Amino acid sequence: CGTAGLLDATLTFTDPNPGDALLLTSTIAAALPGAQFSQTGTNPAQAHITWGAFPGAPQTTSFTITINDGACPIANINTLTITVHVNPDIGLAISPDMSICEGDAAQLSAFAFGGTGALQFAWVHGFLGGGPHPVTPVVSTTYPVHVIDGIGCPSTPDSVFILVRPLPHPMIQVDAAVHCDGDSVRFLNTTEP
Repeated sequence: CGTAGLLDATLTFTDPNPGDALLLTSTIAAALPGAQFSQTGTNPAQAHITWGAFPGAPQTTSFTITINDGACPIANINTLTITVHVNPDIGLAISPDMSICEGDAAQLSAFAFGGTGALQFAWVHGFLGGGPHPVTPVVSTTYPVHVIDGIGCPSTPDSVFILVRPLPHPMIQVDAAVHCDGDSVRFLNTTEP
């Protein structure tokens, strides 16, 4: 899946003549930088292939495995061409972290691109699709989401954090208990945030 994908395969080759020893060679190292190719056994012979996709890796490339039975006087040589398709990474953009007052609502949205096939959003809180999704958390809450493409490859998860601030409780004190007409009144705000 994408540039985090790993190709790890074992292919088995046999010759109908049990006395023939198969020799396997490959062009994989030239086609896929960093790829590993090894052989175990001779008849049957197994080719072991490993390669980790990396950012900037080719989307589609091919390599060959050549099978030589070493028969004498005429060797039988076959070539197998293998094409590797690297699925595009899934990008995920989501709402930024935010701060709201107790009782207020917020909107969560996510947008995804890339991957292969239809994209499905997987919100931990059960929302469907990218949104917008209205939420009214009563406490500070994290909303994780990731995306899965049509062939089951996941995106890197991300999340939105909503900080819920308590409502202020205003407290106002007057400087004197009794005032007459024409007196000035001074108010003192002792509200704590």
